[in-house]
Amino acid sequence: MEVEEINMDENKSKNSKEASPIAFKLRNGGISLTAWKNKTADGKEILGLSLERGYKDNNGAWKNSKSYNMNDVPKLISVLQCAYNDVMVRKE
Repeated sequence: MEVEEINMDENKSKNSKEASPIAFKLRNGGISLTAWKNKTADGKEILGLSLERGYKDNNGAWKNSKSYNMNDVPKLISVLQCAYNDVMVRKE
Protein backbone atom coordinates (compact mmCIF):
# COMPACT_ATOMS: atom_id res chain seq x y z
CA MET A 1 0.00 0.00 0.00
CA GLU A 2 1.57 3.27 -1.08
CA VAL A 3 0.57 6.81 -0.24
CA GLU A 4 1.07 9.53 -2.84
CA GLU A 5 1.68 13.05 -1.48
CA ILE A 6 0.66 16.00 -3.62
CA ASN A 7 2.13 19.32 -2.46
CA MET A 8 -0.42 22.07 -2.97
CA ASP A 9 1.14 24.99 -1.03
CA GLU A 10 -0.07 27.81 -3.27
CA ASN A 11 -3.50 26.44 -4.21
CA LYS A 12 -6.80 27.69 -2.87
CA SER A 13 -10.14 25.99 -2.49
CA LYS A 14 -12.71 26.77 -5.17
CA ASN A 15 -15.63 26.85 -2.72
CA SER A 16 -15.23 30.29 -1.17
CA LYS A 17 -13.99 33.81 -1.85
CA GLU A 18 -11.95 33.64 1.37
CA ALA A 19 -10.90 30.05 0.89
CA SER A 20 -8.24 28.42 3.00
CA PRO A 21 -5.11 27.43 1.11
CA ILE A 22 -4.39 23.74 0.73
CA ALA A 23 -1.34 22.69 2.76
CA PHE A 24 -1.00 19.24 1.19
CA LYS A 25 -2.98 16.36 -0.24
CA LEU A 26 -2.42 12.64 0.29
CA ARG A 27 -3.91 9.83 -1.76
CA ASN A 28 -3.98 6.08 -1.32
CA GLY A 29 -5.96 4.36 -4.05
CA GLY A 30 -9.42 5.94 -4.15
CA ILE A 31 -9.02 7.58 -0.72
CA SER A 32 -7.74 11.16 -0.54
CA LEU A 33 -7.02 13.46 2.38
CA THR A 34 -6.71 17.22 1.99
CA ALA A 35 -5.11 19.35 4.72
CA TRP A 36 -6.30 22.98 4.78
CA LYS A 37 -4.41 25.87 6.38
CA ASN A 38 -6.64 27.78 8.78
CA LYS A 39 -6.09 30.46 11.42
CA THR A 40 -7.72 30.67 14.81
CA ALA A 41 -9.17 33.92 16.16
CA ASP A 42 -5.86 34.60 17.93
CA GLY A 43 -3.86 34.08 14.71
CA LYS A 44 -2.51 30.60 15.42
CA GLU A 45 -2.17 28.44 12.29
CA ILE A 46 -3.95 25.10 12.41
CA LEU A 47 -4.74 22.42 9.84
CA GLY A 48 -8.21 21.18 8.99
CA LEU A 49 -8.61 17.81 7.30
CA SER A 50 -11.12 16.44 4.82
CA LEU A 51 -11.37 12.86 3.55
CA GLU A 52 -13.01 11.62 0.33
CA ARG A 53 -13.43 8.36 -1.55
CA GLY A 54 -13.42 8.43 -5.34
CA TYR A 55 -15.49 5.92 -7.29
CA LYS A 56 -17.06 5.39 -10.71
CA ASP A 57 -20.84 5.47 -10.99
CA ASN A 58 -22.92 3.15 -13.19
CA ASN A 59 -22.25 5.39 -16.21
CA GLY A 60 -18.47 5.33 -15.68
CA ALA A 61 -18.28 8.93 -14.43
CA TRP A 62 -15.99 9.67 -11.47
CA LYS A 63 -17.75 10.79 -8.27
CA ASN A 64 -16.61 11.61 -4.73
CA SER A 65 -18.17 10.42 -1.51
CA LYS A 66 -17.62 11.01 2.19
CA SER A 67 -19.01 7.55 2.94
CA TYR A 68 -16.67 4.60 3.44
CA ASN A 69 -16.88 0.83 3.73
CA MET A 70 -14.79 -1.60 5.77
CA ASN A 71 -12.41 -2.21 2.85
CA ASP A 72 -11.49 1.51 2.95
CA VAL A 73 -10.38 1.43 6.60
CA PRO A 74 -6.72 0.46 5.98
CA LYS A 75 -6.37 3.23 3.37
CA LEU A 76 -8.06 5.76 5.67
CA ILE A 77 -5.68 4.80 8.47
CA SER A 78 -2.64 5.10 6.19
CA VAL A 79 -3.47 8.60 4.90
CA LEU A 80 -4.34 9.81 8.40
CA GLN A 81 -1.09 8.36 9.80
CA CYS A 82 0.95 9.94 7.00
CA ALA A 83 -0.75 13.30 7.56
CA TYR A 84 -0.03 13.11 11.28
CA ASN A 85 3.61 12.14 10.67
CA ASP A 86 4.03 14.93 8.11
CA VAL A 87 2.65 17.55 10.51
CA MET A 88 4.82 16.31 13.40
CA VAL A 89 7.98 16.39 11.23
CA ARG A 90 7.17 19.97 10.14
CA LYS A 91 6.88 21.02 13.81
CA GLU A 92 10.38 19.77 14.62
